Amino acid sequence: MKRLDNVIKAGAYVGYSRADLLQKEKDTLKPVDSIVDEESLKKARCGVINLDKSFIQAEAKKCKKTDKPLFDRLLRYGQSLYEDFKKENIFAKNLIGNKTRIDRLKSWLQIADKMKDKILLAFFPEISPKISSDFYTWQISRLWFTWIIDWTYKRDCSGQSFENRDIYNDLYDIEYVAYLSRADGLLTRDDRLVKPLAKAAFPEKDVFSSLDEVPEDYVGHWTQ
Repeated sequence: MKRLDNVIKAGAYVGYSRADLLQKEKDTLKPVDSIVDEESLKKARCGVINLDKSFIQAEAKKCKKTDKPLFDRLLRYGQSLYEDFKKENIFAKNLIGNKTRIDRLKSWLQIADKMKDKILLAFFPEISPKISSDFYTWQISRLWFTWIIDWTYKRDCSGQSFENRDIYNDLYDIEYVAYLSRADGLLTRDDRLVKPLAKAAFPEKDVFSSLDEVPEDYVGHWTQ
C-alpha cells in the first residue's frame, strides 16, 4: 500500500471503482466521460485518504455488497445460456475453421451486440431502456456476457459442470478491460483472459505486456 501511495503522489491517477461507475450512470442516466476520480485523487495526493488496510477493507466490503447479487445473477444467466446455445447449436456455428481464442471472443462479442437489449434487461432491468452503447454499463455488460459464453463453450468441450465454480476473480479481471472504453491503452501480463479479451473487444486500443513496450507519448502524458 505504501508503494501505491507513492505512485499516486508521483503522478498516477485514482480511478473510480466499477461499482462507483455503475452507480454514477444509474443515478444520472448518462454515460460517464472519464474513469478518473478527481475528488479521491486530490484527497489521496494531499494525504486525506489514508491508503491503509482499513481503507482497502472498506472498499472490498462495498464491492462485495454490490457484487454478490450481480454475480449470482450472471452465473444463473450463464447456465440458462448454456442450455439455449446447445439447443441452437451456437457453439458449432461460431467455431468453423478452428478459430483462435481472440477470434472466438470476437464471435461472442458480435452475438452480445445483437442481444444488447436482452442482456441489459437481464443484468440491469431497472435502467436497461435508458442505456446506449456508449455507456460504461453496457461495455462491461457485453464483456461479462462474452466471458460467460466462452466459459459455457469451454465447459461444453470439457464436460465440466457449472457447480462450485468461483467466478469472482475472472469477473474482477474483466474490469481492467472495461476501462479501455475510456482509456487509450492497457498494461497487463494476463495472457489467459485480460489480454485476449482486450484485443478482441477493443482492437483499436493499445495492449502492453511491460513498461518497456510503452511508447514515449504515453510516458509524457503521465508526467504532465
